[in-house]
Amino acid sequence: TDWRSKPLYLKNLWNHEQLHHNASRRLSVQGLLKESLEIPYFLDATVSNFVPDGTAPISDIMKNMTQKGMPHKIATQLLLEAYPELISEIIPPPLNKSTSSTSR
Repeated sequence: TDWRSKPLYLKNLWNHEQLHHNASRRLSVQGLLKESLEIPYFLDATVSNFVPDGTAPISDIMKNMTQKGMPHKIATQLLLEAYPELISEIIPPPLNKSTSSTSR
């Protein structure tokens, strides 16, 4: 079974230093503020909704959340489906054989 076809819970793969102090991480707050990827998102995370109701550049969504306090929510699974190269940001390359083999 392909792990991308089912929800997966990953715990303790990255330490605090790797997550928060690595300037090259694209899937950090600072990294996402620099990205121009167009993604689906939830306009109001306080409302129960299973289908994203907006699409925008991820940098705009992050600015709205971090600087304006808007209750957006990013659809992470959809982000990774649209941009599979970002999987290595979540699963370290030694564990992510499908991504490392496709990049050759």
